[in-house]
Amino acid sequence: MALFGLPRAAFGIAWWTDARVGFAVVSPGNQTIALAVRLLRQAGAGDPALIRAVQSATVLPIAR
Repeated sequence: MALFGLPRAAFGIAWWTDARVGFAVVSPGNQTIALAVRLLRQAGAGDPALIRAVQSATVLPIAR
């Protein structure tokens, strides 16, 4: 977990140095979430619905 804090320590505060962004990049479920977003987009879901779906899948512990 400490490795995800290194970008912020080395490069300062920016959105891409947030530890959550680094964790999301290497998370094993990323391909599954990307597939789900692609399927939702093809089904006609709007951006707010996609944001809520990704938040639900990545933030809520019950979704894991």
